[in-house]
Amino acid sequence: MDPFQGNNPFGNLGKMNAQQFPTDYLEQVKDAMEQYNSVFNQEFWNNINGIGANKRHNKRQHFPIEIWESDKELFVLAYIPGIKETRQVKAAFLSEEKMKIKAKLESEQPLTAIRKLDTELSKVLVERDIILPYPVKSDNYTVHVDQGVTTLIFEKINPFENTPFD
Repeated sequence: MDPFQGNNPFGNLGKMNAQQFPTDYLEQVKDAMEQYNSVFNQEFWNNINGIGANKRHNKRQHFPIEIWESDKELFVLAYIPGIKETRQVKAAFLSEEKMKIKAKLESEQPLTAIRKLDTELSKVLVERDIILPYPVKSDNYTVHVDQGVTTLIFEKINPFENTPFD
């Protein structure tokens, strides 16, 4: 199947020798390619759901979460493999109902290894914005880590808590 249906979209360019090929045209193509590459660079592709994620500077936006509740608390479970300690995880609140979880993965040296030859972990930061179903108290929460599951426990804000009755 010929996508051009017998028509050469490049005209006579393929039949031209070096003397006939216009150098100013090549300069225009070169400039256009440089402009394209400056706009559609690695950062651009990394922002499109990690399409162009460079393994050396990986920033993943999504890790699985679950949100659970009790009568007074909201539980956010983040499944982030490699997290072993609470100090590796930070929560930042953008509002009472929107938060960001950031986690820094760390290297773990095998018992008999003597030197690290390569790593991608030193530059891996995982983060995710989460919209909570209820407002929570962002100033006092607890974090637990167990086998790669990070549990953040928040106290729910009761919307009627400080409402005066008439």
